[in-house]
Amino acid sequence: ADSGQCECKPFYFPSEDGRSSCARTCPFSEDGKRCAGHGRCDFRANLAVCVCDEGWLASDCSVPCPGVETEWIGQACAGRGVCALAPAGDVAVCDCGNLFLGEACQYQCPTGRLSSSSEACSGRGECVLRTDGYTRAACECRAPFEGPGCGCEAASTCWGHGTCTAEGFCQ
Repeated sequence: ADSGQCECKPFYFPSEDGRSSCARTCPFSEDGKRCAGHGRCDFRANLAVCVCDEGWLASDCSVPCPGVETEWIGQACAGRGVCALAPAGDVAVCDCGNLFLGEACQYQCPTGRLSSSSEACSGRGECVLRTDGYTRAACECRAPFEGPGCGCEAASTCWGHGTCTAEGFCQ
């Protein structure tokens, strides 16, 4: 039975003004917004495509990057990582690099107090998420290194004349 509705070809959608049931334009989301309300429609290579706002992905700009919709973060991957669509294409994930953890790269790994380092855990341990009262990034140091950023080692950092404290200082 004919429903009276047109079935549009790929890249053709109902026009915004309603005058055409199949116009070359960008898709509408379920709530009636073009490019899900998070992008603008543009023509490239003779095709209508959504150009997404920062922090939004997918061909219709409907997938938020982690952190974008979190009030206390407010930006994709907390501005510390790279956002991309997961292989399934229906969710975005952050690549946080080696200094940050968390779904939105919101937790910074310690880098060492006594030795300046741009590596998580001074390159002497593994950065992990701990949830003992609150969530935070912490180091699991390889022996003999100690301290929040694995930056203290009694024999070399304390010159053999002391021990490392929990804070990573010599005493």
